[in-house]
Amino acid sequence: MKWLMIVLVVLVLTGVVMWTIGGRLPREHTATVRGTFHATSDSVWAHIADPIGAASWRSDLAKVERVDAPGAPLSWREHSRNGAITFAMVAQTPPTSQITRITDAALPFGGQWEFTLAARDGASELTITERGFVKPPLFRFLSRYVFGYTSSLTAYHNALANALDPSATIAVIEGGR
Repeated sequence: MKWLMIVLVVLVLTGVVMWTIGGRLPREHTATVRGTFHATSDSVWAHIADPIGAASWRSDLAKVERVDAPGAPLSWREHSRNGAITFAMVAQTPPTSQITRITDAALPFGGQWEFTLAARDGASELTITERGFVKPPLFRFLSRYVFGYTSSLTAYHNALANALDPSATIAVIEGGR
C-alpha cells in the first residue's frame, strides 16, 4: 500500500510539473521542415496540391473526404488513427505555393501549413512552415518536449519521400526540440 501511494504521489507531482512548465511555454509556435526530392516539381506539386488523394500515398490516413459546399473553397476531413481533422485551402498559387489551415475550433491545437515548392539543381525542394498553437498547458509541454513541433511535418515529408523518392533528404530548419 505504501508503494502504491508513493507511485501515485510521483505521478501527480509529475503531472503538476508538466502542467506548470507547459503553462509557461508560448501558446504559438513556428516549425519548418525542408525536403529535397529527386523528382520533378510537377510530380511533387501534383501530390501536395491534391489533399483529397493524399490517402493513396500517406499511410497515416485511413481516408480523406471532401466536405466543402459547392462553390466554396476546398475543404476536407482527414481520418487517421488519432481521429478526424478538418482543413481548408486558404491560398494556392500553382505550382509553387499553398496555405492550408485546420478549421476545427474545438481541437486543442490548430494553425496552418505554408507550402513552398522550388526547383533546385535538378531536384525539387519543398519547404513547409507550420504556424500553430497548442491550447492546454499539458499538451504544450508534450508538444515541445515529447513529440516535437516538427513531428507532423517530418512525417508528411517522409510519406512524400516514400511515394516519390526514397533517397530524399529531409531536414528540420526551425522548431525542433
